[in-house]
Amino acid sequence: MASDEAKRLRSSEPDLKVVLGGGDGAENVQWHHANNLASKSNYIDALLAAPMREREERTISFPDISPDVWRKMLTFLDDPIAIRNMTPKDALEVVPFYDKYEFVEGRRLCNQVVADYLRPSNIGALEKKFAVDFDLVVDLVAVAHSANMEDSFKLGVPYIWNMMFVGGDATYGRISFSVEHLTKLAPALKYSLDNNERLGLGLSDRVTNFAANGAAGVPAVDDQTFPEKFVAKSKRWEEEHFVDRCVSHIELAGTACKANGKYWAEYGICPWSKRYEPHCEDPQQWERDTWDGTPVTFAIQYIKEDDFEGWAILRLFDPTIFDEEDGDPQYEGFSKTKCWIAPCSANRSRPPLIGWVSADPKARGNPTIKYFLRRFVGS
Repeated sequence: MASDEAKRLRSSEPDLKVVLGGGDGAENVQWHHANNLASKSNYIDALLAAPMREREERTISFPDISPDVWRKMLTFLDDPIAIRNMTPKDALEVVPFYDKYEFVEGRRLCNQVVADYLRPSNIGALEKKFAVDFDLVVDLVAVAHSANMEDSFKLGVPYIWNMMFVGGDATYGRISFSVEHLTKLAPALKYSLDNNERLGLGLSDRVTNFAANGAAGVPAVDDQTFPEKFVAKSKRWEEEHFVDRCVSHIELAGTACKANGKYWAEYGICPWSKRYEPHCEDPQQWERDTWDGTPVTFAIQYIKEDDFEGWAILRLFDPTIFDEEDGDPQYEGFSKTKCWIAPCSANRSRPPLIGWVSADPKARGNPTIKYFLRRFVGS
């Protein structure tokens, strides 16, 4: 690179010694025209303008820049073809040094390249082809923050937050993150929360509340244990989701009453209802059960009350309340009463098979549950 620069400026000899890191070879010492480099870097310009050792000795050292990276940095600033061919990975390699040593035009170029890659239209197209390099996306968002590429940051960090809430069978989502990913992203995530309004990121209340307060065993984002606990929780979420998809329904027996029977749940969403049968065209025609002569419907649900937390078999009064739009029962409107409870079930993700005890004088029998699996599970 030094010889190329000398050819372009034959009227003057290179007058600035640049010492690079990465070894002791001849390539680690290069000569450049001071005015040329100063025009590219505010940092170099300031050193050469001030009464400092670098000005007197005409020597500048960059111990953290290897000769190969230095060559790329200058090539992207001088060569129009190289500029057009710059990739996000190229930007990732050089922009930390552009930013650190105030190569303003170099950082602007990298910002443009990274922003183009992180645009929703591009990421969306890559997702459809299952071609997103998730490691690269994480690195780009992290460096967009650390290297002050605001345009790229404003495009990338909302995508990262969105992915942290995408579960189920999605190829890209919360299950895509590793502890290393989230450790890299932690400063960027915290910065996005602190500057959400100023930057116009549009992060939802759901995101900001989760990030600030944590949820379901995951601490707030600024907690040092957040990466590890988020990844562990994501794995459990996905495992539970898959198991839920494998379960067709459950069957309750041994209650000595009309609570016996099949119970369905949409992918395990509480409550399991005896009266939620998939594809039932007219749910209001479901057969009603009774408890001591009173019309009820039964459900198996995880509850949290002052005197008990865990799984319970409930009787729900006023089963005539249905959603006007989809016809599903509105369980929140029911008056719930415990019939049986499963002691020590607070940490269970699904109703236990046995171990149910009466929670009502009229609840008799010995309830047991069986799980029935689907024959096939697919997309």
